[in-house]
Amino acid sequence: MIGSHLKKWLALTWQEKILLMRFIFWLPWISFSLKFFGYLRTRDFLSRKTANIELHQADSAELARAERAAELLSIAGRRGLMSATCLRQSVLLEYWLKRQGLAAEIKIGVRKENTLFDAHAWVELNGIPLAQDDLGQHRVLQ
Repeated sequence: MIGSHLKKWLALTWQEKILLMRFIFWLPWISFSLKFFGYLRTRDFLSRKTANIELHQADSAELARAERAAELLSIAGRRGLMSATCLRQSVLLEYWLKRQGLAAEIKIGVRKENTLFDAHAWVELNGIPLAQDDLGQHRVLQ
C-alpha cells in the first residue's frame, strides 16, 4: 500500500506536490476557524482577503486546473494531517480559487433517504461542480 502511495506521489508534477502540501497545511487552519468561529465568520474573513481581486469566469484551461486542484484537495482531506469534511475542503477550495481570480461558489445540498439525513458541500466554477462524481439527489440550500 505504501508503494502505491509513493508511486502516486512521484507521478505528481512539482507544482501539484507544492499545491497538495499547501492544502495539507491549510486544512487544519480552516478546520480550526470553522470550529471556533463558525461558518459565516470564517467565510466573511476569507472574503475580506479576496475582496480586491477581480473575479472572472474560468476558461477551459483554468477549469481543468481548478478540477485538478479540487482532486488534490480531496487527497489532502483524506490523507493529510487530519481528515477533512467536504465543508472544510469546499471552504478552502473556494478561497484558493478566488485567490486565482476565479468566480467560484460553495454549494451546500441536503437529502433525506428513508430516515437518514445527508448533507454535502462542494464548489462550482462556471456552474460546474468540481471533483464530484455524483451529487445524487442533494437539494441545494445555498
